[in-house]
Amino acid sequence: MQETHSSWFKRVTRNDSNRRAADLAGISPVTLGRQLKADDLSADLVIKLAQAYDESPVVALVDLGFVSAKWIQEVGITTALTRASDEELTDELLRRLQLLDDSPVDELASRRAKSNSRTPVVRSGWEDNGIPDDAVADSSPEVGGTLDDLDP
Repeated sequence: MQETHSSWFKRVTRNDSNRRAADLAGISPVTLGRQLKADDLSADLVIKLAQAYDESPVVALVDLGFVSAKWIQEVGITTALTRASDEELTDELLRRLQLLDDSPVDELASRRAKSNSRTPVVRSGWEDNGIPDDAVADSSPEVGGTLDDLDP
């Protein structure tokens, strides 16, 4: 049920006088009095009054029928992420990591790295691996000259 403008005003201002409310909101007491008498506050006055009394102006606009409640919803993911501070982002990331496992974050990172990397197989010695010798590259250092150049 939509609230009347005058009942909203009394609730939000906690029954402050019109003059005090107008002073806090930085609006004309005459304008406020005229609109309250007609029980028809402008959206601009509602916003200023809500802010002056540390109330949500968006909720106030919904309460008084200026805006449909369907517009009060979570912001998009990209908007929320760009507005979040670095501390808020890391706090959320750590909170989520703690939900995944009771392991310390360093241990989780180490396990992920191990599962995502392929450890090369290192063979020692000259094992018979089924590869023909002529298909294996020679890894000995390159020496210049020919056999004839060698001293007997």
